[in-house]
Amino acid sequence: MKNILTLLALVVIVSFASAQVPPQAFNYSAVARNPQGNPIALTTVGIQISILKGSSTGLLKYKENHSVMTDAYGLFNLIIGGGAVQTGYFDSIAWNADSYFIKVGMDATGGTNFLTMGTTQFLSVPYALHAKTAESLSDSIPLSAMPRIAAAGQILSVSFSGGSYTNFSQSSSTCPNLYAHAILTFTQGTNTITINPVDEYYINPKRFDAIFDIPAYAPPGLYNIIVAPATSCPFQMNSSFKIH
Repeated sequence: MKNILTLLALVVIVSFASAQVPPQAFNYSAVARNPQGNPIALTTVGIQISILKGSSTGLLKYKENHSVMTDAYGLFNLIIGGGAVQTGYFDSIAWNADSYFIKVGMDATGGTNFLTMGTTQFLSVPYALHAKTAESLSDSIPLSAMPRIAAAGQILSVSFSGGSYTNFSQSSSTCPNLYAHAILTFTQGTNTITINPVDEYYINPKRFDAIFDIPAYAPPGLYNIIVAPATSCPFQMNSSFKIH
């Protein structure tokens, strides 16, 4: 019986974001679920990443395998461009020359008997790699958050990165440092919906991750992201997170 892999939006964290990320690589997050829809928690799963050129059934340009451990929510993270290469050269992909698609396979037992979970077109990731502007942009904005799109009922991890002049604190906001805590808000008529993270991980002064379990009843629309809410120096990104 086929396991279900809930694909999340791609997380664009180019090589400068982490010393562990090779050049031209970026992070990817997803949630693994069993046929009943429950997260495959605290389990080693095998993941295969394939990059196709031109269409969802196009020419295979690159393929790599990963063995990753899921967390208590079934969430896993990996680095595309940093796996065990099976075919091609990741750094030779001409992102500006054509459209590209990512095909994901999974073996829930941790092996290499991959079942295809789906194929999705790359959007902003290749262009950031081609233009190589992500690093300079990160210096000019206070902070960034990615991914910023989810479906109602989805669990996903959002990574927050500080710019040159923004640091995160584990305890409280001491302006201009921001408390490493974030929420999502949405106003519908006179009602305001607030979605709090189910967990948060402080990585370092420049990064923290928040895991959101988007309620199935969450109305579609553009939500605000508020970092360090209810402190002396909150930071709000208006209409910047899409739930569909």
